[in-house]
Amino acid sequence: MIKMRKTTMALWLSALALTTACDNSESESANTESESANDQEATADDVDSGGTLNLGYGTNPATLDPHITPHTATRDVSRHVFEQLLAIDEDYEVQPSLAERFEVSDDGLVYTFILRDNVTFHNGEPMLAEDVVASMERWLTQSSQGSQTFQMQQW
Repeated sequence: MIKMRKTTMALWLSALALTTACDNSESESANTESESANDQEATADDVDSGGTLNLGYGTNPATLDPHITPHTATRDVSRHVFEQLLAIDEDYEVQPSLAERFEVSDDGLVYTFILRDNVTFHNGEPMLAEDVVASMERWLTQSSQGSQTFQMQQW
């Protein structure tokens, strides 16, 4: 038993010596290059528009309509296609997205969204308040989450 412990201890010490003796100057150099590349900010002039974006995902979404399914794959993909009135930032604070700002009535029952100017759809048509109302009404009728959460609400 004691001989086994000594052998095990010797193996651990050998492994420790090998890992501390390894030179990691190449990885430090790669990290420095990566950090300096991350420090540079991309500007609109640096971005090519058009083209194709290919990405890998573990499953195919059953639909791209987030109103009719609770599937995670649809949610994950649709977040890159559709924008929301509001978003949650890295500190879990509500931030405007398609809405420039929003106001809540004193009783908390009325939310007013002031939409950003010059927002267009993929076809160039401007986003109007009517479009937002139509989307909210569709969500209420098509989504089980919307219909259960906001029963009898008016937009």
